[in-house]
Amino acid sequence: GCYVMALYLRGREFALYRSDNLLDWTAFQRLCLEDDDECPDFYPLECEDERYWVLTAAHDHYLVGRFERGLFQPVQSPEKLHAGRSYAAQSCFGLANNRRVRFGWNRSNIPNMPFNGSMTTPQEMTLRRVGDAMKLCAYPAAEFDALRGEGRVGRDSLTLTGRANDIELTMPAEDGKTVTLFGLSIAYENGKLTANGEKLHVRAENGLLRLRIVQDVHAVEVYVNSGEATMLIEHRSDLF
Repeated sequence: GCYVMALYLRGREFALYRSDNLLDWTAFQRLCLEDDDECPDFYPLECEDERYWVLTAAHDHYLVGRFERGLFQPVQSPEKLHAGRSYAAQSCFGLANNRRVRFGWNRSNIPNMPFNGSMTTPQEMTLRRVGDAMKLCAYPAAEFDALRGEGRVGRDSLTLTGRANDIELTMPAEDGKTVTLFGLSIAYENGKLTANGEKLHVRAENGLLRLRIVQDVHAVEVYVNSGEATMLIEHRSDLF
């Protein structure tokens, strides 16, 4: 029965405010999100027919919790969704079926342009239970699929020539396995994907990793297991 706003204060500290009229605001709770700062986002998501609230910050650490006795109560320890160049993601509400879609700031450098970076692929946000924890997942929104053109299927190697590609692949979760894309190596080792200095903790399913890779002329987005973990890598190929 009220409006709630998340606000960054200082250090690792955030505050929640409430209002009845969107004009007058009262702080009612302070929260700490370790290893993160700036640009909070705060929104509800359903998981197994229960409503939870998610607090994220600029570097994509997040808390999942419920409102109890008027306060936001985290139900698990903080997690981190992504590695790499994405920053300050913010979501949109009011979409059909209560969908929550967000854009991040892709801080990859784009030479000779009068702007700083670009936006990430639009990502639909969901909560998924994995073991004893809930994972915040980000995956390209369904509308993004409409941009696809010619499709190709291959095994072990595939020739790609487009300036941008949307790739779905499955690879063994075996140490030393590598995917090479226009000179960029994405390697798996000891439960981590590594690319261009970025490292991402990932979870294998039945000994496999399911990847979706969105490659543009200045950056590569990697989504693991339908968005359980994501990575955004600055990478420009000499082909372009």
